[in-house]
Amino acid sequence: SEKDSDGKIRNPPAEIFYGDKKLTADLIDNNPNKLKYTSGVIAFRDNEKPTDAQLNKIIKDFYLKFCLGLGRERVNMFIVKHQDKGNIELHFLIPRLELKTMKSFNISPPGKKSQQLAKDFQAIWNDDLGYAQVIEDPLKTVFSQFDKKVPTGDRSKRIKERVSQSISKAIRNGVLNNREDFTNFLEG
Repeated sequence: SEKDSDGKIRNPPAEIFYGDKKLTADLIDNNPNKLKYTSGVIAFRDNEKPTDAQLNKIIKDFYLKFCLGLGRERVNMFIVKHQDKGNIELHFLIPRLELKTMKSFNISPPGKKSQQLAKDFQAIWNDDLGYAQVIEDPLKTVFSQFDKKVPTGDRSKRIKERVSQSISKAIRNGVLNNREDFTNFLEG
């Protein structure tokens, strides 16, 4: 779209980076399966500026790692490149079909191994491109899908965020060291 999710005009505008928009839409629209597509994003930090040649290598490797050797002729992918937020983002859309057999195919099946593959893919490419590694914060609150959709100013969301920040601060300051400390903290 010319506009982002907040209704603002994208500047620079999004561009089709890879694939055929109409073919991808037709495959999704005619997919008889309940789950019709997989979508995601490969995003870079503001200071990370991979070239188009590097992005194409990443896409080629993405096919090799996530499409189980099926390749471009058997797995359709459509990618849009966004740069309107200051960083580069490749948003991908993949019909959940293996094109030769037209059977259901999921590039990201549920489970820890699939999640680990995505983390490893990210780590290898960050290393190859000389970018900083992503370090997960074990104290960061993970909101449910429902919580993510609640408006930012919502009172219950603000309370959850404040409680989360307080717990994180207490752990870092050595106030919470065990279950009893945690329970007492929450009761207080």
